[in-house]
Amino acid sequence: NSAKMMELKDLHEEDDVVERHETHHNKQPLVERIKGLPNFIKNGIANNRLSISITAAYCASFIGLGLAIGSLGPTLLLLAKNTGSDEDLAGSLFTARGLGYLIGSFSGKLYDRFRGHILITLGAVMMGIGLVLVPFATSFWALAPVLFFIGTSGGMLDTGLNTMVVWIWKDKVNPWMQLLHFAFGIGAFIGPLIIGALEAAGKGLVAQYIALAVPCALLGIPFLFLPSPSNPSSPSYSLVKDEELLDDGSMSPTQDAATSRAEKSLANQVVAMTGAFLFLYVGAEVGYGGWLATYAYTVLGADTSSAAYLTAAYWGSFTFGRLLGGPAALFLSPKQMIIVDMIGCAISISPMLFFPRSSTVVWLASVGLGVSLASIFPTAISLPQQLGMQITGGATGWMVVGASAGEMTVPLLIGAIQTRLPVALAWVVLGVLALALLLYGAINLRVRIARGGRTPTRTREFEFSIPETD
Repeated sequence: NSAKMMELKDLHEEDDVVERHETHHNKQPLVERIKGLPNFIKNGIANNRLSISITAAYCASFIGLGLAIGSLGPTLLLLAKNTGSDEDLAGSLFTARGLGYLIGSFSGKLYDRFRGHILITLGAVMMGIGLVLVPFATSFWALAPVLFFIGTSGGMLDTGLNTMVVWIWKDKVNPWMQLLHFAFGIGAFIGPLIIGALEAAGKGLVAQYIALAVPCALLGIPFLFLPSPSNPSSPSYSLVKDEELLDDGSMSPTQDAATSRAEKSLANQVVAMTGAFLFLYVGAEVGYGGWLATYAYTVLGADTSSAAYLTAAYWGSFTFGRLLGGPAALFLSPKQMIIVDMIGCAISISPMLFFPRSSTVVWLASVGLGVSLASIFPTAISLPQQLGMQITGGATGWMVVGASAGEMTVPLLIGAIQTRLPVALAWVVLGVLALALLLYGAINLRVRIARGGRTPTRTREFEFSIPETD
C-alpha cells in the first residue's frame, strides 16, 4: 500500500511538472507549434511516465473491449444457426448485449468509491468468461443471458476507463481520449480478421470465441500492479467545482451560491444531452458495423469470409480514423472536429442511397464512414470537461448509459427494417446521424445561452513549450 501511495504521489507531482513546462502553449504560431512537436512529445514522455504507463494499460484493455464488441456481427448468422434462431430473433442478441452494457454503465458510482483498477480487472475477467461460454449456448434463451453478461462487463470497462483517463489528464484529456478509443478500434478491427481467418481455416465458433476470450481476460491483469487514479471530486455527487465562469470563459473560486447552483444544473443538462447524443451516435456506429455483414450476404451476395473482411475494413478504417483523431485534437476544437466528422459521414454514406447493390460503393462507403465516425465518441464524451465541468464516475456512467441504450435500441431498429427492406441500412444510419448533429448543436447553444454567450478559452489541446536553446 505504501508503494502505491508513493506512485499516486508521483502521479500528482507529474501534473505540477507539466504545468510548469506549459508557459508558451497557445501563444506560439502554428508553424512553431508544428516544429516543436518532437520536443513536446519528448518532454511529455519524460514528465508523465507513470500517467503514460497507466494510459497504455487502459488502451490495452480497450483493445480487448473492441475484440468483444466487434465479434458479434461477423458471427451473427453462425450463432443463429447454432441456436436454431431466425434472423429477426438473432438480431435481438444486440439488444441483450446492449441491455447488459446499459446495466454495467451504472457502475460509475463504484469507481467514485472503490479502487478503479480492481474493478477493471474484474470486468476483463468477466468478459473473457462470457466469450468462452458463447459457442456452448445452443438456444437463443441460453445465448441471450451470456451476451447480457458480456455486455455488463463491457459497460463496467467502458465507464471506468473513460472516467479514469479524465481523472489523469483533466483538461488535456482530448488527445488521450482519442488514443484510448483508437485502441478500441484496433480490437474491433482485429476481431473480425481473427474470425474470418479461422472461418477460412475451417474452424468453428468454439475456436473463434476462445481466440477472442483469452486476450480479453489477460489484458486486465496489469491493473493489479498499477495504482488507481484518485477521484478529484468530493464523495458526494458533483459535476462541477465551486468556481465561477468569468467573462473570458475561465473559472474563479469566488462564485456565490446561486452561480454554483446554476452551473451544476447546467452541467447536469449537458451530461444528459451528451448521453442522448451518444445514444444516437453509438447506435449508428454499432448498428452499421453489426449489420454490415448481413447486408453483404443478402444484398451483395457475399460469402461468409468476404462479409467478415468487409466488416473488418469498416472497423479498420474506424481505427485509422481514431489514429488521426489524436493529432487532429491538438489543432481543432471539439466543435470543429464534430462538424468535420459529420460532413464526412454524409459524404461517405450518401452514394449507398443510390447504388446500394454495388460492392465497390459499399466498400468505399464503409471505409469513409469508419474514418468519419471514429473521433466523434471520444470528442463528445470529453465535452463536459472541455466546458469546465468536473467529471465523476457517476457523470461518465450516465453518458455511457446513453451510449449503451443506443447500442441496444438502434441496431434492433436497423435489423427490423433491414429484414423487410434489405437496402435500407444507409438510409437509417444517415437519418440517425442527422438527428445526432442537431442535438450536438442544441448542446452548444444551451451552454452559450446559459453563460451569456461566453465560452471557455481552451478550444484546442495543443499545449507545449518550446525549450529555449543556448
